[in-house]
Amino acid sequence: MQTPAHLFLIRTSPYRAQLALNRAIWAMGIALECILVFTLFFRRIARRFPFFTALMVFYPLRAAWLSAARGRMDGGLYDSIYNVLSFMEFLLQVFLAVEIGHRLIREGGAWTGWRRLVPVSIPVAAGGLAWIVAGAVAGKAPADRVEIFIWFLMIGLFAAAVKSSRTPNPIRIAGGFAAFSLLQLAALAGRVHAYLGRDAGQYLAWSYVPAIGYLAVVVFWLIALRREPSPMAAEKNAAAQ
Repeated sequence: MQTPAHLFLIRTSPYRAQLALNRAIWAMGIALECILVFTLFFRRIARRFPFFTALMVFYPLRAAWLSAARGRMDGGLYDSIYNVLSFMEFLLQVFLAVEIGHRLIREGGAWTGWRRLVPVSIPVAAGGLAWIVAGAVAGKAPADRVEIFIWFLMIGLFAAAVKSSRTPNPIRIAGGFAAFSLLQLAALAGRVHAYLGRDAGQYLAWSYVPAIGYLAVVVFWLIALRREPSPMAAEKNAAAQ
């Protein structure tokens, strides 16, 4: 999953109506993320998914800092810090994928036969697909191979979660990222189509799809994520199974 799409909105068109919409989506994104972080701790999800929680804490903090710092510091320094934060985001996303993958392996028991290839095949397939897609859209729409790799990685992780997870939260966490990734891919395809048709309005409209979709994903997590059992209860459930 790339940077929450509401972040890009602070850089879009200066027209008043669009600017007001951009700010509303941006502010709503930060508010929902803060509520989600509180929910993760309240429902004891944070201790079981620390990297997911760290990523959800990271997003609103970065969004607020970038908004406050933009125009108040040298452009070169701002871009350098932005790049560092983007790299931190990538690391957190990778750690999150490992976190969910490790949970799936524990819940699924011993992975034998062809299933041993799943932890390796998902990132390999994601890398290959990212290379193909980025090459196909080069010059037609902004596309970063690393971001596209994360999209495909999350989609593959969700497929593995549906197959292997015995508890709902890994499926729902991975499902949220997978849904957002599919929206990103759809928006990328839409922007390419708009570029080829020289339709600036359609191009801009497709740029809003991930932004709105991300808000929906956060709402989904707020509703769907369930309270994690205490360590003692989890051990009893595992023993009973």
